[in-house]
This record gives sequence, C-alpha cells and structure tokens, in this order.
Amino acid sequence: MGLVLSLLYAPFVFFAIRLYDLQTVALSIAVMSVLWLFTVLVQKGGFKAMVYPLLYLSFGVSALVFEKLLILKALPVLISVGIAGVFIVSYLRKRSIILYFARYLKGRELSKEQELYIHNSTRFWIAVTLLNVAIHCYALFGNNLAFWAFYGSVGGYGLLALAGVAQFAHKKLVFDRRAGAKGAG
Repeated sequence: MGLVLSLLYAPFVFFAIRLYDLQTVALSIAVMSVLWLFTVLVQKGGFKAMVYPLLYLSFGVSALVFEKLLILKALPVLISVGIAGVFIVSYLRKRSIILYFARYLKGRELSKEQELYIHNSTRFWIAVTLLNVAIHCYALFGNNLAFWAFYGSVGGYGLLALAGVAQFAHKKLVFDRRAGAKGAG
C-alpha cells in the first residue's frame, strides 16, 4: 500500500494545491494518514506497517504548522534518501541487499563469482539512487510543480526501472558470457 500511495502522493498534492490552500491540503493529508494508521492498528499491523502512515502524518502536520509547501514536496526526497541509504549501508557492511534478494529468489547459494558481481553492482545502484536523490532535490527546490509531481510519482521509479533493465542486460550480455567462457575454457 505504501508504494501505491507514494505514486499517488505527488499528483494528489499537485492537483489539490491548485484547488485548495496549503492548510486544507496539509490537513487532508494528515487526516488521511490518521485513517490509514487507524486501519493498520485495527488490522493489528506491526510497527513496520505503521511507518508509512506515520511518515505521511508527520509531513502533513509539519506543513500545517509551518505553512510551507516545501515540507509537503520533501516527502519523495526523503523516501529516495532512504532507498539510497539502504544500498550504501548494505555495501559498506558487505551484505548487499541485492545479494540477499538474489539468494532468496534463486533458492540456492550463488557462486563466488556471482556474489562478487552482485557486490560490485551495488556500487552501480548506489550511483543510480544518488542520481535519483539529486533529481528529486532539483525538483524539490525548483519552481516547476508539474515536474516535481511527475518525478515524485513515476519519474523516480522509472529511473530505477531503467537502471534495473540496464543491470539485467549487463549481467546477461557481459557477466554471463564471461562466466560461460571461463567454464568452457
């Protein structure tokens, strides 16, 4: 649900701010967040399920109190910083998040070469996620609300999807061929 709402958040703010004042938009975000949080509590969701509603609630209330659109616009940046942080921390700890998911999806252990490739590809993902943060910051501090709404909803995820396609192509066209050539030789 968090992903769906993060896709809808920026367009909602974009259209709502054109129709209503900032206080009304911020209050509506806060109220919807409380309802979402209430739903999570009724369904006995754990703390992890409460993170997104609490995050949206804090941004709605902060924008309401400080009367700054910039606060509402900052949420996609914060989410992108969190994603970049996960990749950076996993790389520094030498426990790549990508390796974790690769093992999970494969259902078996990976070769040392595959593990090294995945660990090294985490640097690529760090660069991509930092580029994503930079573009989000450009959108945040820029004056083009339509660009912010586009990039804050589908643009950032589109960049990550394109990077995923590039990573997959590189693995198939470069890494797998090298591994195949080494196995044949």
